[in-house]
Amino acid sequence: AGASSSSRPPLPQIPVVLENLTVLMQQLTEAYDYAVPAFPPKYRIFESVLAPAWHGHVAAFLGKLPRVARDLSNADIIAVLNWYQSYAEQMLALGVDVEAAPPE
Repeated sequence: AGASSSSRPPLPQIPVVLENLTVLMQQLTEAYDYAVPAFPPKYRIFESVLAPAWHGHVAAFLGKLPRVARDLSNADIIAVLNWYQSYAEQMLALGVDVEAAPPE
């Protein structure tokens, strides 16, 4: 391997990344189940702390994809889009609309 092949970071293994994100989504759902009853409703702990922090990480990951999109397979791109659709639906079920504009 030449220097040029080692200077380029490895492509993400999209199926592995999405599998890990799915596991983390399950953990977020469990956090919802434990955190929401533990705090007074006026704190809106899930909507104001947990969900925004989680969504920030998801958005950061998705924001990196355009840099490598040219090198991803069509199947990987479709898998990411399908995962995001499922993610948005799960978040909505938890009371968070990730498609909405953030509050000012």
